[in-house]
Amino acid sequence: LVRHQLDSFNDFLLNGIQKVVTNVHPINYIFETPGPNNTIEKRMVSLKLGQIYLTKPYIEEADGSITDIYPNMCRLRGITYASPLFIDIIKTEYSIEKIEQYESKDEMIETLINNKEHLIISGEPQIKKILFGKIPIMINCCMCHLKNLTKSELETLGENGDEIGGYFIVNGGEKVVVAQERMTSNQVYIFEKADTITAEIRSIPEENSRLLSTIYIKYLSPPKRNVLRNKVIRVTLPYIKADIPIFILFRALGAKNEKEIVDLITESYDDLQMMEIISNCLEDCTVIVNREHALDFIGRRATANISKDQYIQFAENIINNEFLPHIGTLNLSLNKKIYYLGHIVNKLINTILGRRNFDDRDHYGNKRIDVTGSLVSAIFKQSLQKVIKEVKTQIDKKVPDKKMSSITALFDSNIITKDLKYCLSTGNWSANRKFNNKTGVAQVLNRLSYVAAVSHVKKLTTPIGKDGKLAKPRQLHNTQWGMVCPSETPEGHACGLVKNFALL
Repeated sequence: LVRHQLDSFNDFLLNGIQKVVTNVHPINYIFETPGPNNTIEKRMVSLKLGQIYLTKPYIEEADGSITDIYPNMCRLRGITYASPLFIDIIKTEYSIEKIEQYESKDEMIETLINNKEHLIISGEPQIKKILFGKIPIMINCCMCHLKNLTKSELETLGENGDEIGGYFIVNGGEKVVVAQERMTSNQVYIFEKADTITAEIRSIPEENSRLLSTIYIKYLSPPKRNVLRNKVIRVTLPYIKADIPIFILFRALGAKNEKEIVDLITESYDDLQMMEIISNCLEDCTVIVNREHALDFIGRRATANISKDQYIQFAENIINNEFLPHIGTLNLSLNKKIYYLGHIVNKLINTILGRRNFDDRDHYGNKRIDVTGSLVSAIFKQSLQKVIKEVKTQIDKKVPDKKMSSITALFDSNIITKDLKYCLSTGNWSANRKFNNKTGVAQVLNRLSYVAAVSHVKKLTTPIGKDGKLAKPRQLHNTQWGMVCPSETPEGHACGLVKNFALL
């Protein structure tokens, strides 16, 4: 009954943690050590996070003995049912002959890592199994002691023989993580708002812990002071105040001339309706003739306070990192971005001309559901970044004063433990407590009856303000057939926003 909870959490334990850890960049620092003949040698150390290890939950008692803990023991003693996470640190030491020959620290690090001649491995290259934190364990998942036990064995451990699992025990309380519904990322949607038709795409790289970047491409009337009277297509970019004419963005991405851009957008020059919209957009940016001008135009409209000589650099940065990051964040991916932008504009114009329908926000094909595995993974990523930041702070304090005793002491195992515990016990879903936007993600498991408990673990929420009087998102959509229960939903303001997975 709670397969979705268990499968997603098992995937997080078996693959997700290792994936997040492997994607972390190595931590590099430089220190001085006494060399021969009273000289001082400079060395660089690179610390990379390696293999992770998880065990079944156990606890270290006050007398130092180690005992396995079971869910019921945690409920009675008011403790958290969690497994320790251990990690290998791969330490590589490089010697630096001449530090002056490198222009910057980054260049030096890159050269040393690529050029294996500099390599010196001193002492133990791999620091084995450092305690990295504790991961709360879901009841009945692959790391739980109750997995595959018979009914009578469960009853001797003080559990219900029909225990469903799918929840956590934090400080003795049972907590369930409620699945969250969201719009699909990396997909182009076209919606109509008032008299503006907008293509929108929520872009996020698959294998990365960066934030979502949303791009809007609008078909709208130009500002009043503009000489043009016809509607034009403009783009809203992150960190840029004004909307940018579409052809200027194509130029900034590196499109050579207008013909190349028009070829990307339209299938044929005989399509007069499409050509009319395109020619209006061309008139919207006659002054910009090359890539440098286009980047300067975008940089001047930055929200940040930057000087004139930084305009182009800032605009390049936005286009590489914030514009469609799921396609790539390097200069090499600009060509792909030009094609993708052409695809979006083509889709937008076809919708404007009535050749395709607007997208439906409530269609279940346009939605994804984040279950426990991906939600806990997001907190783990944020928390891991805090650990790395803390390690760098410790290195900056200790290396100059030569107080660095052991690398193990740099890693604080309490950060991940506290963050995961905090999110599960309060339901505020963010490791950064100042910028918390999601609340009520983790809830106290409803134990009024067996059916109530099953129902709670299969609950599903749409994160929209419950006070809004919108009827559309609350209505039963045909595409929910077989996925969402058509009748189980609360009465009142949460009606249709809090749903349940279908049983059959």
